[in-house]
Amino acid sequence: ELQKIPSVNVRQQDITKILKDAQEDISTQRLTTPKSNNALNKYQMILQLDPTNNAAKKGVKLIAQTYLSLANSALDNGDLANASVYRDRAKVVDASVEGLDQFRAKYLQVEQKIARAQKAQQESEIEAKRRQNARQEKQLFELGLQRKLDKEKAAQRQIEEENTRQLKAQQQARLAAEKAAQKQARQNCLSECKQNLSTCDNSPQADNQQCLAEIKTTCDKVQEACLDDPQVYILWGDLGAESECLGQWHECEEDKASQCSKSQPVATPNCDATYLSCEQSCQN
Repeated sequence: ELQKIPSVNVRQQDITKILKDAQEDISTQRLTTPKSNNALNKYQMILQLDPTNNAAKKGVKLIAQTYLSLANSALDNGDLANASVYRDRAKVVDASVEGLDQFRAKYLQVEQKIARAQKAQQESEIEAKRRQNARQEKQLFELGLQRKLDKEKAAQRQIEEENTRQLKAQQQARLAAEKAAQKQARQNCLSECKQNLSTCDNSPQADNQQCLAEIKTTCDKVQEACLDDPQVYILWGDLGAESECLGQWHECEEDKASQCSKSQPVATPNCDATYLSCEQSCQN
């Protein structure tokens, strides 16, 4: 909106001085501000005194052109906001300012270009986010840590702490059971060694008895290795793991017994050496 022209009594001979002051305002960019002390204000004062004054008319057009030039510069920098401000000022000063139509066309092109760039940027960000999410989901899946995203973090921490506590208790119980089983296995092993020694001299198949005596020692080691394998507990659980390892012991026993039955008997069995070997294996 054009500023209200103050009522000022000036004489015709002052027009030259006012023109000079207006040119100074233009050189210092006081085009329409500050109020009542700017180039546009002075040119309007002159036109009030002399409506046909060409210098004042040209000055008004120059102000409008200056604003339009500033609008174009802002547009070149992609600054649509300032471009619009300067365009509106140019229109207020001179609604028919030259180059306004070209500015409108240029403004539309720049606006569309910026919109395309923003859309491309948004699409790029969306794609980057999608890829990031895909990588995270893959990592969670591979590590077996994928959880429902809608669970609260506090609740999830409580679940993890409870799982850790239970797992620790299970591990302690398993270790205690393993130690007790190992102790009992050694006692059983020594008892069996003594029984085998007492019957060794009278056995017509001493070498076969020695082979059979070694079956339990060998298969016990197979069972112990199975019980020490964490993967067995992950796959079968505590009860299932014990059953699985016992099954491996029986398979071992059948396989070794078959091998013993196929072996050739030795003419003279060494019962003492067999007993010492059996006793030593029980301590391992």
